[in-house]
Amino acid sequence: MSTSRPTAELRDGAAVLAVAIDAGEVLRLRYRLANDGEVPLAVFDRGTNQRPGGGVFRIDLEGEGDASIAQTGLPLPDPAPTRPILPLARVLPPGGSAEGELLVPTPVEAPARDAGGRFGMVQARRVRYCLGVADFVEEDFVDRGEGVWMPTLRVIEQGQRILCTPWFDPARGRFAE
Repeated sequence: MSTSRPTAELRDGAAVLAVAIDAGEVLRLRYRLANDGEVPLAVFDRGTNQRPGGGVFRIDLEGEGDASIAQTGLPLPDPAPTRPILPLARVLPPGGSAEGELLVPTPVEAPARDAGGRFGMVQARRVRYCLGVADFVEEDFVDRGEGVWMPTLRVIEQGQRILCTPWFDPARGRFAE
């Protein structure tokens, strides 16, 4: 990754995530994930069972004006839907790496409820990128073909690790220190 743009690097066990962000009319987020461990990693960046494909993400409101650009699995809500939304994953072998890019319209907006319970959009003042990973054990995943795997709910609720960058300020073009 180029060092001319704001970058962040973080590690969670065997997973090493490097992220570079270019802020402008579109927030261009480039990431690289490396597997420095001894077991394969599932990387939840292939969309969902209802919206397959790379580059699929959701935006979650986090407190007062902060938003996470997320490629993670979510635990089941209560009551549970008939057809839960599950992330799709690619598998990184030990020593392997993968890259991806997300294009996020700016200003970044996240869905929120107002005091009256109505949904609306809130403009985010800071954003961060979050990526879900899990150790890949084949019996805990369903092969969707073409190198794409869908985890069981148990993986999402008990085995997923979420890597998040520091907060990024699009107006200033840099990560928080």
